[in-house]
Amino acid sequence: MSEHKELADFKERVVDAVREAKSKGYMLLAGRWGVMWHGGQWISPDKQCCPLGALLLKEQPEYLNEHGLSIPAKEYFEALFGVPEVFSFISGVDGHRLFNARDLNMYKLGQEMRELMKNG
Repeated sequence: MSEHKELADFKERVVDAVREAKSKGYMLLAGRWGVMWHGGQWISPDKQCCPLGALLLKEQPEYLNEHGLSIPAKEYFEALFGVPEVFSFISGVDGHRLFNARDLNMYKLGQEMRELMKNG
């Protein structure tokens, strides 16, 4: 799959998850995931989450580390979401400056999601 297609697919998944979370009364915010793995599923006890937290709530992927796998967070989330440089996306969502990001496209997508959180 091309990098452009991979990014477009990821964007569509995140936008769908953010809209679904909002429709269910979740508050979307930056700076914290707002979700946790509990009882074999992703939950948000206070109904507040970031865009990636919304994606976890919607897609409910298995939490790999529950099985004792030792994997660095960067590789874990990139494998889980199927995209490179997920932390660049997070920098964009959280409003960090560009120099915190390694991938400009993922950073810009994070900025788009930040706007979507605010403006719907």
